[in-house]
Amino acid sequence: MVRLLKTPKMNHGGNSTTMEDLDDYMLTQILLRLPNCETVLVCSAVNKRWCSLISDPNFQVHFADHKNKTTAFLNDVPQWSLIATIKIVVATMKSWEQPFITEFLFGSPKLSLEFLPGNSIKTMATFKDLVLCSSKTTDQSGRRVYYITNPLTKQWVALPPRPYQWPRIQSTALICQPPYNHTQDYKFRVVEVLDPHMDTFDLFVYCSEIGEWKEIKLRVPSEEFRQLDTTVVCNGIIYFKSGLSLVGLDPFDVDDTCDTTLEARVMPPLPNFGHLQESSGQILVVHTPGRQQGIPCLYKKDGSAIELEMVVSKLDPNQVPLVWETTFQGQCKGTWNSIELPYITKLGYIYATNIWVQPYNDKLIYIYLAHENQLVLCNTGTGGITPSKSLPHNKKLIFHSLEQQWWPTLVPSLVQRVTLEQNMHVATTTVEV
Repeated sequence: MVRLLKTPKMNHGGNSTTMEDLDDYMLTQILLRLPNCETVLVCSAVNKRWCSLISDPNFQVHFADHKNKTTAFLNDVPQWSLIATIKIVVATMKSWEQPFITEFLFGSPKLSLEFLPGNSIKTMATFKDLVLCSSKTTDQSGRRVYYITNPLTKQWVALPPRPYQWPRIQSTALICQPPYNHTQDYKFRVVEVLDPHMDTFDLFVYCSEIGEWKEIKLRVPSEEFRQLDTTVVCNGIIYFKSGLSLVGLDPFDVDDTCDTTLEARVMPPLPNFGHLQESSGQILVVHTPGRQQGIPCLYKKDGSAIELEMVVSKLDPNQVPLVWETTFQGQCKGTWNSIELPYITKLGYIYATNIWVQPYNDKLIYIYLAHENQLVLCNTGTGGITPSKSLPHNKKLIFHSLEQQWWPTLVPSLVQRVTLEQNMHVATTTVEV
């Protein structure tokens, strides 16, 4: 494609015409048909005219719309990646340091977070193609600064630090409100979930409209919520799981006028003790029956033959009435002749520590076997299990999904914007792709 664009002349009925002879409309139509946003961004460096057309926000909207229309019948979706955050503890003369290493898996080998400032960068959450990271401040407070970044464009923005150092954090979420893919001035929330009490969760929420953190109590059914198991974001709502109980919260209900205590949305109980996930705008629970509730459990029959019992159920939050539907119940099987699986219990079980569902296809389920350093793919459509990727030996890997968009999402604008030199609390920078 690039070679074609550099061709100086094209013959049309004996007339000699260059690309620059085309009007803006025709040139835009050609650029809209490029295969992906990476190619478009490369073409923006051809000359000022091309850069001006591509930089127009309307072009970005038309590019995404064109891709959605022309690729729907091909079942084509943007690339996605898993981000594995590895915690490494290093003993020093004075203290224990805890650096974090982030590795991008699947289809995104060129992405990294090395352009972010600070040290000990940790991936906290993702939303589509945006990543929420944190790093320690340079002062003595021990607080961490949050960064919202797009690894593809290398744009990043730093949020104001927390007002004070908080207790142990259970989970973190990033939620952006449409049209986040068309503008930089969209609303967003960063939600921190602390240890639950008898009938409430303590939440700290960063509200983009006011540029401040707010402390909120979320009231939940006390007889059902013993502790927080998992949180997941689906269609702009953050859901909290405890055992078989599930509640939700619209984080945009948190603003400068809301009460300090909010009521959670009570959802239908989960059908089993599974792992909560989101895929294609629906909530999924993946259950792998075993000796321990909710923990995936492979069984090695003989040689390298592997079996996995699995039950997958899903819930459409927009459906009325809200009903869990079982989409798969059975076994996934595989034979690994080239992979040694040394960690086998006396009963022949291989335990797994993480599970993740492909964001565009709920039939593709990835499971991490910590003791075997292996990420495996279970396809509930075919019933097969295949090895996917070998990972560093670490039982405490944390996975996040990165969903590339047809056009990269811009990092959000903040209420107050100052330079990094003026204040480490808020900063924005961009590096060309």
